Amino acid sequence: MFVKSICIGLMSAVTLLYQQAASAEPAPSDVQVMLVEDGEAVHYRGGLDESAISRVEDLIKNADGRVKRLVIDSAGGEINLGMDLAGLVVKNGLDVVVDRLCASSCANYVFPAGKIKRITPNALVLWHGSAIQEGIEQVPATEDHPTFDGMALSPLEKRQVLESAREKYAQYISDAQARQEAFFKRLGVDARVTVMGQQLKVAQEWTLSPEDMAYFGIHNVTASADYGQTLPEYARERGVKWLRLVDYPNYLK
Repeated sequence: MFVKSICIGLMSAVTLLYQQAASAEPAPSDVQVMLVEDGEAVHYRGGLDESAISRVEDLIKNADGRVKRLVIDSAGGEINLGMDLAGLVVKNGLDVVVDRLCASSCANYVFPAGKIKRITPNALVLWHGSAIQEGIEQVPATEDHPTFDGMALSPLEKRQVLESAREKYAQYISDAQARQEAFFKRLGVDARVTVMGQQLKVAQEWTLSPEDMAYFGIHNVTASADYGQTLPEYARERGVKWLRLVDYPNYLK
């Protein structure tokens, strides 16, 4: 029973590590969700959060069909939460308007789910990996956790904890990959948009022009004429790159 409780507790830590690795930055606690534009839009600001997504669902349900758009500013979050929010967008036929930033799971799932996608001036859609990125199956390191709730673990207990963590983490990733594959198939999106920079080994974080997004199956995107060519200051500071398929003509072949 003691070892079982250790496994459960450590798996929570492993999952948390993965959630943080899968997002541009950890989800903040002050997520804001509200109706705006005379009830025709839901504004979502902050990291992907289960309770906040439930709030979005409630607002849409109670609006009697008035909600037409999801306006979002989010650094992303855990894979399944991204697909949960994207599912609401698809189910209700909403447009998606990016206000400042849509990154990580927001870019992967929420943005492509929009009926019409609009990137406002100075806003950015930012990809940096997904459930299929190289090395995602590797369990986050846990060997440096010598104690659990203040109690030292024996070598045998550590080994049992790590074996359990690896098995459960592998299942978590496998389930996420299957769900992502089904989601993109439904939308007609090529999942390589989420890993392009990494596979080409040219960028850890990147954006694309609306024209190149269309090659990956992300259609009906509107943005300023110079979108991607002039990145916001915060994006330049973190090394975001504007990738162009014309520079990598064999990538989608």
